[in-house]
Amino acid sequence: MGIPMDTNALSILFERIGELQHGIDDRTISVHDGSEQILALWKKVVAVLPPGNGHVREGLAAWIMTNWATAQQQYGDSASEQWRQFLERLDKVQ
Repeated sequence: MGIPMDTNALSILFERIGELQHGIDDRTISVHDGSEQILALWKKVVAVLPPGNGHVREGLAAWIMTNWATAQQQYGDSASEQWRQFLERLDKVQ
């Protein structure tokens, strides 16, 4: 018998995280504001996601790293720093 998982709650959380990611990608939400909201939601995901689902976190981290690299390449250190901090903060969520 595994850990009970609220799939409805996860679905809602992932949907909202996806909306925020699209908002950041479309530049309708700032990286700072979007990252704050995503991290708050991510803490809720971690609370209900059973162990063995590290690939989910890796997907979010890959999106952050891709944007970090793009910001670094196109705009330099000052623009990419917020992405570095976002990844660092994601790594601290357990």
